[in-house]
Amino acid sequence: MKTAPITIRDDGKCGIIRAEKEFFERDCILRVVSEYAPACFISFYPDSETSIEICIRTKDGSVITEALLRQFFNDCIDAQIRIDLEKEFGPMRRAIVEYAFRSAEKSRV
Repeated sequence: MKTAPITIRDDGKCGIIRAEKEFFERDCILRVVSEYAPACFISFYPDSETSIEICIRTKDGSVITEALLRQFFNDCIDAQIRIDLEKEFGPMRRAIVEYAFRSAEKSRV
C-alpha cells in the first residue's frame, strides 16, 4: 500500500506533500511554488526514482494545516492540467486567434 500524499510533521510546523513524477512535471511544481513563496518556505527534492517530496513551512512559524496542504496539492493538479492542455491544444488555439484577428490587422494597415 502506498503512503498518503500529505503528512504533517514537527508539531505542525512542516507539511509534506509527496507527488508522483509521472503526474507532475517540474514546471508545474515551480509554478505553484511561486504562488506560495510569499507566505511559505518551500523546498522540494527527489524522494525516489518516481516521486518528489515537497516540504512547506510558513514564514511566520504558524502551524501548517491539512487544508493548506490540500489546497497546494489541488493547485498542482490545476497547473498540470493547464500545462497538458497547452501542449495538446496550444497550436490550435494560436491558429484560431491568429485567424480571428487577421482581418483586424489588415484594416489597420
